[in-house]
Amino acid sequence: MRGDLKKTKAELIAELDALRAQLEVATPPAPSQALQESEERFRIVSEKCRDGISVSNAAGELIYVNPAMKTIFGYTPEETLGTQLGLYLDDVHPEDRATAEANFEKAKQPGGTVYYSPLRCRRADGSWIWITTFATSYQTSQGEHYLLEVYQDITEQVEAEQQKLELVEQVQEAQRLESLGVLAGGIAHDFNNLLTPILGDTSLALLDLAPDAALRPRLKRIQQAAQRAASPTDQLLAYSGQGPTATEALDVSQLVEEMAQLLDGAASGGSDLVYRLADDLSAIEADPAQLSQVVMNLISNATESALEGRGRTVLRTGQIDAEKVERKFLVGSETPTSDHYVFIEVSDNGCGMDAETRAKIFDPFFTTKFTGRGLGLAATLGIVRGHRGLIELESEPGQGTRFRVLFPSTGRRALRTAPRDASIEVWRGRGTILVADDDESVRELVAETLQRAGLTVLHARDGHEAIEIFRLRPDEIQVVVLDRTMPKIGGEEAFAEIRRIRPDAHIILVSGYSEERAAWRLIDLGLDAFLHKPFEPMELLAKVRHIIEGDASERASRRQQELPLVGGGTRSD
Repeated sequence: MRGDLKKTKAELIAELDALRAQLEVATPPAPSQALQESEERFRIVSEKCRDGISVSNAAGELIYVNPAMKTIFGYTPEETLGTQLGLYLDDVHPEDRATAEANFEKAKQPGGTVYYSPLRCRRADGSWIWITTFATSYQTSQGEHYLLEVYQDITEQVEAEQQKLELVEQVQEAQRLESLGVLAGGIAHDFNNLLTPILGDTSLALLDLAPDAALRPRLKRIQQAAQRAASPTDQLLAYSGQGPTATEALDVSQLVEEMAQLLDGAASGGSDLVYRLADDLSAIEADPAQLSQVVMNLISNATESALEGRGRTVLRTGQIDAEKVERKFLVGSETPTSDHYVFIEVSDNGCGMDAETRAKIFDPFFTTKFTGRGLGLAATLGIVRGHRGLIELESEPGQGTRFRVLFPSTGRRALRTAPRDASIEVWRGRGTILVADDDESVRELVAETLQRAGLTVLHARDGHEAIEIFRLRPDEIQVVVLDRTMPKIGGEEAFAEIRRIRPDAHIILVSGYSEERAAWRLIDLGLDAFLHKPFEPMELLAKVRHIIEGDASERASRRQQELPLVGGGTRSD
């Protein structure tokens, strides 16, 4: 047992060394040394810290600022040391000052600790930054009171969050407009299907009546009403970006000049209209009818916004580079897709709009007037979007409104075009036409129109039935008239299958949507013609005639090429 208690010299020495080491650690350094080390630690942390640090005494005088304070606020230590800390509050944004002052007073209380919520503060150069502040008061062993504040510059985070919120709002706005566009397009499509037989059957009835028939004036009124009813549906399609388009190279200044008399009449009720049209503009690719509608809608809107007394509306045209487009005023989430734009700008000194009205002004059926459909600006937005354009809107209550519509420039000068002759002579032909439409009234109208011209008509209620009929009589059928939207198999699928059966089959696509929306994929595949609902019987007949006569001329030409030449052989290019 005694052997167990006995320790070697080496073990004892080791224990003594361990005890000495513990005593050295436990023994506090001299007071001056501790203070020195503490100050050194504070200096290193303070100077390396990216956040601003300040210390002020009980009188509120700044006795220390770290280097980061100059980076954040722009003031040198010489400009701040010895000054009152409260002077910083003078640089706080007026909207945030009350909160900052209340927190500052709390932080000065003994033992007070306060975290300032984000607030705006002005730097020495006058720019505004966002900061957060942590403040705490403390007391030294000698009983002196001090206030320590830590400032963090969060400007980048705040701006990034604001940009994120703006992007979310833009996406939501784009989705809302797209949903409204789909709804508007669907309503217009269905309404066009209803208008087609009304307009068509009335036109056919007028053909049957004698010029002096008693019913003729009534039928003409029905025909005119149906034609007028087609205008709102075209506006709905325009809003949804699906309106019928026939683009050409246009000079917008020339177009406005040609509309001057009409525009002066629209503005005469309450506003003076001033023209400032630029010369030598580049051309834009646009539908002149739709562009005229845009100008008229903007002028009407400006005139109706006039305050009491005479208003003033200025209509300007010009050109602008994409980088100079004022993006903060752009409607929706659209961004420039072209380097150069041609613009039409309409500004007024009227009542202006608040933010809530600006957010709704392009919605279909929204109107600030006692009467009206609320389709004008909705259609304007759709037309501009359909032309890959942009809209700037700047307006404040009581400060007037500025609309600027921008269209991609072609970089070329526009040439004047001769007006088209829309007259169609009465025609009779021979042949078999296949008509496929799920709407019986439309199908009957098309059939009667073609039968009156001497053509034989085969009926199909949907795309599947049309394919089966064509499969049985591919060589007999000269033209297929296909509705785009049908149950089971739609017009586009039927087009593809019929072309597989006979690659040179002649097909006309009919739709309540625009040619661009409904037929652009098929045009590249050789679609012969497109017909937009509602249509007049003569429009249909003109397209069928063009195909049949063109096909007959081509066959005759081929036969001529195959005739034997004198001396043998055949004609060949």
